[in-house]
Amino acid sequence: MVGSGKLNKDITLARISSIQGLYELEICGADDSKTIFDIINQRYDDILDPKDTLPDKGMLEILIEGVSANKSELDRIVSLSLDGDKSIQNIDTLLLIILRAGVYELTSLNTPKPVVIDEYVKVTKSFYLGKEGGFVNGVLDKIGTNLPSIKEKFSVSG
Repeated sequence: MVGSGKLNKDITLARISSIQGLYELEICGADDSKTIFDIINQRYDDILDPKDTLPDKGMLEILIEGVSANKSELDRIVSLSLDGDKSIQNIDTLLLIILRAGVYELTSLNTPKPVVIDEYVKVTKSFYLGKEGGFVNGVLDKIGTNLPSIKEKFSVSG
């Protein structure tokens, strides 16, 4: 059942884990399928307590592979959604990865806008203590509001 707490926690952990994996890929410059496979399939093999909640591997795989494959298109969407004189080049790498994942969910997975915004604000707050959650909220809200025209102009494969 989609509304169950355990499933939601698995999906939330998949989102957080995908951000960690995507950050690793970005910083190391790795983009090969073996690295992606290792992040998805081997990172959580050594969990000591079987009662620990693990990230949903299906969602983890979808996010890492989807965001990796569509990075330039996702960056274009984020860039066009920034207010004023903000530039994508001035966004912290981790924050940009969070935005990419949120935009990917909105455009390719058709996750409802309120769910995406809520989840990625939570993800952001797990990495940052400042106003970054509000920034993510604003950018994703703007993209979600303009989603029909964004889907017409951009091609993000799912």
